[in-house]
Amino acid sequence: MRKILFVSLLCVAIFSSCEKDDPGQLTDRWLWEKSFGGVGATTVLPQANTNVVLVLSNNNTYRIEKNGQTVVSDSFESRVENNVQVIKFKSAITVDNFAMNAEVSATVSNGKLVLSDYNVADGMAHTFTK
Repeated sequence: MRKILFVSLLCVAIFSSCEKDDPGQLTDRWLWEKSFGGVGATTVLPQANTNVVLVLSNNNTYRIEKNGQTVVSDSFESRVENNVQVIKFKSAITVDNFAMNAEVSATVSNGKLVLSDYNVADGMAHTFTK
């Protein structure tokens, strides 16, 4: 009986300590690493010596910075649909070779943000890091 109780408590401790993704984790500064996907399974990388940063704020505003200078800023909507975090920007975002649809699904895991074209066949997945 003691073994069963010990194993049960151990399982509860292990599973309760697992990190869960929180939609609130979206609000941060995210450095664009790459985009992947599309019809030809293309990989798009930032241009040499160029940092593209997505800043998502708690007040549902965002901005895109290129090498520290704001090039795009506006508001966005966020919702959960079928257990998927969805972000809707007012329009598609394009900065140099970075291009993202206006509506994307968002996943945060292990310090990375992945924004994937939402409800688009052969869409792109955009990877950002903190």
